[in-house]
Amino acid sequence: MNKTRRLGQNFLQDEIIIQRIVDAIAPAADDHLVEIGPGRGAITGPLLASGCRLDVIELDRELARHLPKRLRRSGFGNGAGRGFEGVHDGGRGGERGSGLESGLGNGLEGGPGNGRLRIFQADALRFDYIALLDSGRGSGPSRPLRLAGNLPYTIATPLLFRFIELADWIEDMHFMLQLEVAERIAAAPGGKAWGVLGVMAQYHCAAELLFDAPPEAFAPPPKVRSAFVRLRPRREPGRTPEQAAKLRRLVAAAFAHRRKTLRNNLRDAPGMRHLPDVLEGMGIAPAARAETLSLEQFLQLSEHLAEAEN
Repeated sequence: MNKTRRLGQNFLQDEIIIQRIVDAIAPAADDHLVEIGPGRGAITGPLLASGCRLDVIELDRELARHLPKRLRRSGFGNGAGRGFEGVHDGGRGGERGSGLESGLGNGLEGGPGNGRLRIFQADALRFDYIALLDSGRGSGPSRPLRLAGNLPYTIATPLLFRFIELADWIEDMHFMLQLEVAERIAAAPGGKAWGVLGVMAQYHCAAELLFDAPPEAFAPPPKVRSAFVRLRPRREPGRTPEQAAKLRRLVAAAFAHRRKTLRNNLRDAPGMRHLPDVLEGMGIAPAARAETLSLEQFLQLSEHLAEAEN
């Protein structure tokens, strides 16, 4: 299996799609963006042109090493590729990974951390994103991170769960995903696309599917259509990590076997002996399936079962 296929790499090449992505992100000079999987830099350069601070996370060491040269050839940053330095771990509670660091153009090649672009050769699933908030290149408090990227389709779902759990430190997220995954994120109750990912993504974020992208927008073309999504973390009072954890356990159990009823799937859930009464009080039939419940109903069910158990 070749390296590109093994790493799930499909590089954006359609200029119209690239411009639509950049327009949707609308980067500003005072933003702190983090790009996941920059690949050959299709959106890295346009993002950097906004004047923003940009950290990129790339697993492929060769792509990481050649990214500054690609940006320079594309006209984004004179002098790119000079002044590389190793990036020390320095993370808290997570593995940042080894990396490369560079400033781009117009006198931005200063010492470590002084440039507008930093390139980390690292695993996006294990990277310590919170540490980026403390690695400010300038004065003043750190701004929330803005995440973007063409996520590797082979690990997109675990990456999304990782990011939505970090929603308190994120301003927004813009990702290119497999269309099926994008539809699950933005799904409504009652359809086959509605499941654990949609419930939890919409608990943490307002989710929008912005536009589709055909296979020929990438090289090599994937065998599936893609779509670009926007996630904006909710800042609603009363939501706690404990509530989110209870909800995720309930939803995972409820959708464990999609063809089974809530009563059967939740057989071992806390407060199960009260389930028929709780469902009846909510106007939900015990024979209903999980896909018929809304996010609000899952939240109510989670709280009612916890109260009934106490």
